[in-house]
Amino acid sequence: MASGTRRRGGAAGLLSVALFLAFSGLAVAKKVVELSPQAFINMRDKSKKLLLVEFYSPDCYHCQQLDPVLEGVAEKFGNKVTVIKIDSRSAHDLNRELKVRGTPTMLLFKDGQEITEAREDIQGYRHVDVLSAFVEKHMVPEVTDVKSVDQLDRMVEAEGIVVLGLFHNATDKYTQTFAEVASKWRRYVRFARVAETNRATSFAEAYEVDEVPAVLIVKKRDVVLQFDGQLTKRSDLEDFINMYGFPLVGKWGVLTYYRYKNRPTPRVYLFHTANQAHELENAMDAVEEVAADFDEVSFMTVNHEAAESDKIRVMHKV
Repeated sequence: MASGTRRRGGAAGLLSVALFLAFSGLAVAKKVVELSPQAFINMRDKSKKLLLVEFYSPDCYHCQQLDPVLEGVAEKFGNKVTVIKIDSRSAHDLNRELKVRGTPTMLLFKDGQEITEAREDIQGYRHVDVLSAFVEKHMVPEVTDVKSVDQLDRMVEAEGIVVLGLFHNATDKYTQTFAEVASKWRRYVRFARVAETNRATSFAEAYEVDEVPAVLIVKKRDVVLQFDGQLTKRSDLEDFINMYGFPLVGKWGVLTYYRYKNRPTPRVYLFHTANQAHELENAMDAVEEVAADFDEVSFMTVNHEAAESDKIRVMHKV
């Protein structure tokens, strides 16, 4: 009887703690929203925010593994991104509409439309920092209108690299091709444009470009590469970005591995450990200075601990 009394007392104690946390506001509320298919459709058609959606099933192990990741992403972005879960078992019509064929399936939506070019890439991200970085790239405009060289310099300093289009207006065929390329490649590199003749000419003079229209890759340390192909030929412009659209010194990891792997150039690796941030920062100036003279060499930093992880070892075998 005594042990039974202790069990009842323990349960009551736990209930008291739970009630205290709930009513004191200390309980942690989930930030991921679970919606019915119709509720999601209503939100999708009206929301101007980025929507990260997971189709799941309760008995799916990988879906369960994603739960804390999605909560972490929702926590990081707050009201800037809405993270949604939909039970795939009750969403047959929506599954067909969105071509959801298994769980988990993650999709991104913006302004009521799926960002289809993100569908394939987003499925493999199973860590908060990596998924957050991917989502963040889709929070900025596909192409940013820049007003001054100083503004562009700040973008280059923050991003490491910017693809810049200089055009006479925002509606000609060159601008349209540039926008199409940006829609596909934005997840890898930032795009900016100047779409007014006088301002574009001013930028061209600053970067020693002979004429407008033009497309440039601008990197740190005043590295500027000009595309010399046909500005209306999308495949040529994509080849240019695929070859030269890398920062002077990149960061090797899940988000960048396949791009560097498929770039047909020599590679220089700068290995470091997590506690060598100060030494790495000091070394970067010298490495960037060297990298600025070698457009067709891939320079990258590699976290030694990450390189030894199971995930990276699997990537090495691909």
